[in-house]
Amino acid sequence: MRTITLGGILDHEDGGEPFDLTINEDELADITDDDLAEWCITREVLHRCFAEGVELMKDKTESDRVRPIAEHTGDGPNDWEVVLVQYSPLTDPLMHGEAKGKA
Repeated sequence: MRTITLGGILDHEDGGEPFDLTINEDELADITDDDLAEWCITREVLHRCFAEGVELMKDKTESDRVRPIAEHTGDGPNDWEVVLVQYSPLTDPLMHGEAKGKA
């Protein structure tokens, strides 16, 4: 399944603590204007970031252990940049299967 992670979204209800939000392709249509305003991104930029993430991932396989993340690089809703990052050992989906097999 294709996804994009919005990195460093500020949680206005939790004292401004940043969090990462992963959005699946099938969830894009259900995102509200209020969601977009809260995340400080426009619908057009979200779709652009998603498309850039898909493009960056086109030659990658699961064994590459990377994922696309859109980082907010400024103050405005258009200031987003997409990069590939490696999974951390704690969130790597390939490691979860290995961990289950160990006793």
